[in-house]
Amino acid sequence: MLYISKGILLNENEGRCVVFRQGVERRLTASESKLWKEGCGRLAESDCLLTLEDMEECGLISIAADDSDESVYALMCDCMFIPCREAKIDQPMSAAELILYVWLRDAGIRLTTSELICLCDRNVAPSKDLLGENGRMELVSTIYLNNDINEFTLESRCSSAECRRWVIPALLSLVQKKILYIG
Repeated sequence: MLYISKGILLNENEGRCVVFRQGVERRLTASESKLWKEGCGRLAESDCLLTLEDMEECGLISIAADDSDESVYALMCDCMFIPCREAKIDQPMSAAELILYVWLRDAGIRLTTSELICLCDRNVAPSKDLLGENGRMELVSTIYLNNDINEFTLESRCSSAECRRWVIPALLSLVQKKILYIG
């Protein structure tokens, strides 16, 4: 089964991790710790179905139904990408990574994967009028142009966007570079 880990590693002692996610510290068993670390910052595979389902129920991982593009997209939509407070940006970023990083760092709201794909699909560049507290309403209006679009219909519409093929790898790359984490 394909999965990705969520949260921040606080510490590890004798093969057991303490992970912080959504204001809660969770102490993992040794087997959970091993699985969580394998999926930290990347898509991982495991046959430990019961443990993975328990970890998903606790919000520590997201699971894909299979390895299809649609399932990976659904998995990524279940993740919230958050800029690391003390990110050491010592590795070069691609143009795609830089655009996504600026959106996530400066938007003034937490953007979902489908919202990022929507912005990229429409070729909307980060600009002063869309960023920060002052740009929140304009940004939301830009994403949700029609009154009939909500988060779920947007997610469905963006599932076939061509830019999805570069947005998802760019997000994963930023997580691997420890510039973003999955909250």
